[in-house]
Amino acid sequence: MAVPNIQDLQSVPMIVADNDNLARFISLKSKNNQRIDLKQDGITISSKLAKIQNLVVGDHFTVKDAQQHQYQVRIANITQNYTGHAIYMSHSYYTKIFNQKYRTNAYLIKLNNSKRADQVSKKLNKVSSSVTVINSDDTKETIDSILKSLTKVVWVIVVVSAILAFIVLYTLTNINVSERIRELSTIKVLGFYPKEVLAYIYRETIILTFAGLIVGFMGGVFVHAYLMTIITPENVLSVPGISWQIFGIAALLIILFTGLVAILMKRKIDAVDMLDALKSVN
Repeated sequence: MAVPNIQDLQSVPMIVADNDNLARFISLKSKNNQRIDLKQDGITISSKLAKIQNLVVGDHFTVKDAQQHQYQVRIANITQNYTGHAIYMSHSYYTKIFNQKYRTNAYLIKLNNSKRADQVSKKLNKVSSSVTVINSDDTKETIDSILKSLTKVVWVIVVVSAILAFIVLYTLTNINVSERIRELSTIKVLGFYPKEVLAYIYRETIILTFAGLIVGFMGGVFVHAYLMTIITPENVLSVPGISWQIFGIAALLIILFTGLVAILMKRKIDAVDMLDALKSVN
């Protein structure tokens, strides 16, 4: 069954069954993780298909069969399906839409041992009445391969971002110290303790660091959501959201870099020659 208006026109499998038989092979769940039963007055579609077509429960949309005949169907439910598109339909609704009696033309097979999936697929492909065999494990492997590739890219971005954060912190703090060397020398001469002299510079750095963390976290949420909609394949539903552990790791890295920069700058501040710094300005 073809669905128009998808970026590249795709064939979407249509599964017609009754609730009891379907539940043995496929578990249809709502967004709230509640069981979905096939309705007599509409179809159930996968969530990614609904997202691409901008559909909600109660909407109607057009599907085409192999002969390019168009049919209007109503959305009764939307199920959470993370890989591939699918349309689920009851026997009675199939008869109502297509004006013909339902006939079985495919089988769902559930193996007790998934390791035998390739063996069973090869045997079924040799059967003359078999048109094609679709192995769900192949889909899982494809998605796993995509995610592994994305993981490598993410690690590269994390490492480069960490290096950039350290360079920016060090450069800004170094410029701040260099530009205010006379002020530092003055407060040293006035008898301020070394910790107070360091706090004179680090207070601003710490405030700016935490401000940058807050703005970065807020912006990161929106950037992440946008990137996930771009890089995710059209037939794969991504799980939105970022775990709190990620925020914690990012904050820990920035705090670590800030502390490292503080240690490096302490040496420079301690080495300031007060007499040279307080000489008349040219």
